[in-house]
Amino acid sequence: MEPSEPTDGVSLVRAPFRDRLSVGVSRFMSRSVAAAFRFRKGRPPETVGRHQYGPNAAEYLDFIPAAPKSSPMTAVVYFHGGGWISGSSDISTYRLLDVAAAGHPVFNVEYPLAPEYPHPHILRSTLAALAWIRRHHPEYESVHLMGDSAGGNLAMMAAIMISNPGLAQPLGVEMTGEVPAIQSVVSIQGVLDRLTWIEDGFGPASLMLRSYAGQAALAAEVAPHLSVTPMDLTFDSLPSTFIVAGSKDRLARSSRICAERFRQRAFDVEYKVYEGARHGFYTFDSPQSRQLSDDVREFLASR
Repeated sequence: MEPSEPTDGVSLVRAPFRDRLSVGVSRFMSRSVAAAFRFRKGRPPETVGRHQYGPNAAEYLDFIPAAPKSSPMTAVVYFHGGGWISGSSDISTYRLLDVAAAGHPVFNVEYPLAPEYPHPHILRSTLAALAWIRRHHPEYESVHLMGDSAGGNLAMMAAIMISNPGLAQPLGVEMTGEVPAIQSVVSIQGVLDRLTWIEDGFGPASLMLRSYAGQAALAAEVAPHLSVTPMDLTFDSLPSTFIVAGSKDRLARSSRICAERFRQRAFDVEYKVYEGARHGFYTFDSPQSRQLSDDVREFLASR
């Protein structure tokens, strides 16, 4: 299950100057945040190991082993945010150390970015990472999936595709490799529908979606291959799910309507809004992020 080189979408070189500038600024800010985390918190422990899961230089993951003497728990696979166009797994490492301290081995996944690698290439990379985990760590027959923002979208989409394999081919993804079963999925402020975050004024939402899936993804109705969010899909099976929103996040409505839809389908869904929380709060230290860390550990332990 190796992602191919991009053959569609808009390359960054051919994109309008304004889009190129916006993507560049977003990536610069992400690199700055990652550098600030490293400066404040130091290097990750030497026990954190980096592994290549695909041929692209950005297809790697960091393995964070569970804390010594902790009770054995199901592994967690985490996908970072950044609107599919920026972000870094390095930013997530420090928060994920808390998850590992609770006894969960953690795989923190990096992936190629849009618009150079547009949909479905990023979804192919997420599945390739899971196939690598299954090959190299067969002891993890099932995993929890987690992600924030665009990473919450990827975690949900991977969970849905794996639980409903017939959806993969219309999305341009082939389920050719064995992957772990999905025990649960956690979406932290995820992009769970295509348009409400644009309507609600989430910064560069239009740029992000256009970079990821092209101009046609901004239409009210899309072709099956552009069903890039859970709300675009119809399916019968979903693992236990925890959907997180922040009350001051312009992506909050996306989480709310998705949670309501899932509950109408009688899926096992927990939904929580963290008062006063803005987008990205899980990564940064705050009363809300500490509460969310506790809630995530409790949810994972119960599943």
